[in-house]
Amino acid sequence: MLLYLDRPIKHLTLLFLIDQSTSKVLLGLKKRGFGVNKFNGFGGKLEPGESVLEGALREMEEESGIKLQTASYAAHVYFEFEGKDELMSVHILRAFTNINEITEAKESEEMRPVWFSFLDTKQLPWNEMWIDDFYWLPYVLQGKVFRAHFLFRGHDQIISHIIKEVESCLEEEWCKEQLSLITLERDALPQKSIDIDFGIKKEI
Repeated sequence: MLLYLDRPIKHLTLLFLIDQSTSKVLLGLKKRGFGVNKFNGFGGKLEPGESVLEGALREMEEESGIKLQTASYAAHVYFEFEGKDELMSVHILRAFTNINEITEAKESEEMRPVWFSFLDTKQLPWNEMWIDDFYWLPYVLQGKVFRAHFLFRGHDQIISHIIKEVESCLEEEWCKEQLSLITLERDALPQKSIDIDFGIKKEI
């Protein structure tokens, strides 16, 4: 399935902090702007010249006060909205920690951090999250790596979606490549088509 020829793309990051010892994940309640009153990971737009990893760590510190040294790559998800030309390219990362070993998360002007148990995923605040989170967030919490595409009608109806796990033999190389990606412009035009099913990039 080849998508995204000559369409503007908005590049964003999303980082989830996980404490495996207690099976808890840190989510932030958005206080303003896009996604207000919804829980999500921490992230935002990539700055020009910033790598995916750099952008994710910066956003995490700005929104929660937590300064991380690194994070691992979890997923690359494209969000397409019916009737809109622009695509959202979201790079999802995760970092593992011990709640007792990090500085307490601080509320910022944009986000209010809250720890949630995911030992039983029913305990997660699904009714206060984006509807697509229900499909892919469990993959992140289980330590899986994947690619995905969601087609929306408005912001509350999913028309179609694809989620494909990355094969273990490709995982390390692909993840390193994704973490080091650098966007030279805030909203860049893709120069290649993208095969969602296999992650193969082909020249136009």
